[in-house]
Amino acid sequence: MTHSTSILKCPHCGIVLLEKEKHYVCENQHLFDKARQGYVNLLVVNQKKSADPGDNKEMIQSRADFLNKDYYWPLANTLNTLVEKNISDTFPLHIADIGCGEGYYLRKLKSHFSSASPHHYYGVDISKEAIRKAATTSKEIAWFVNSVIALPFLSGSQDILLSVFAPADFVEFSRVLKPSGCLVVCSPQENHLIELRESLFSTVTAIGQEGMMEVKAGEHFNLEETLPLQFNCELNTKKDIKNLLTMTPFYFKSSREQQAKVLALEKLHLTVDVNFWVFRKKGST
Repeated sequence: MTHSTSILKCPHCGIVLLEKEKHYVCENQHLFDKARQGYVNLLVVNQKKSADPGDNKEMIQSRADFLNKDYYWPLANTLNTLVEKNISDTFPLHIADIGCGEGYYLRKLKSHFSSASPHHYYGVDISKEAIRKAATTSKEIAWFVNSVIALPFLSGSQDILLSVFAPADFVEFSRVLKPSGCLVVCSPQENHLIELRESLFSTVTAIGQEGMMEVKAGEHFNLEETLPLQFNCELNTKKDIKNLLTMTPFYFKSSREQQAKVLALEKLHLTVDVNFWVFRKKGST
């Protein structure tokens, strides 16, 4: 599907990227081919810290298998509600999920809005495997491999930004948002996946960003709303438990012996504990 491309910028020279049939190109003839699946890799070499940054194929497949069972539907539904509450009257909107992974939350958001609201949707992730997977699930969304610190959008081009369990660069978020733009962030809190963490580790490290989120965002954004969400779900198969473990950062922070204890479980009662932050770009009227 062809999307508006006037909001895309060349990662080399910063001018507008134009969409052609099989590639994107700027006036300086910097050219980026569309992959067979339809996504575009705009991640340039100097933005990479490794040869293949971001989540690997195993993590992405596990996340897709787990999320597609809608264990996190209450989270997605809350995100949809917050976005709908904060959209402007301007149509169509440009909505981007930064650190979108395999695209679960962005797809849920798109399906939440009726087809009579032809918004433009963009998914961005530094993992090529994530974007490749996302592109196979929805041709109605534009997918890009790119870094959060150098987003592929022109300044002041986005109406809504989403950041769910993803790194946040508030300077870059502010740059790409319109003056009236809204940012919705979802981050883990103290008891998020506590049962999994207690099964893995003898000492559980505290997580959560209460207070820090406002500090990090404060120079560029006004905080409009915070909304805590906590719910439980039951994992009743070893496959689902393995997918959960593999898709989280705890997989790489744990030993094989620790992982084996979790993988031996027949079921796992799980707490999801997150907080939503709704920010408005400073200077908004």
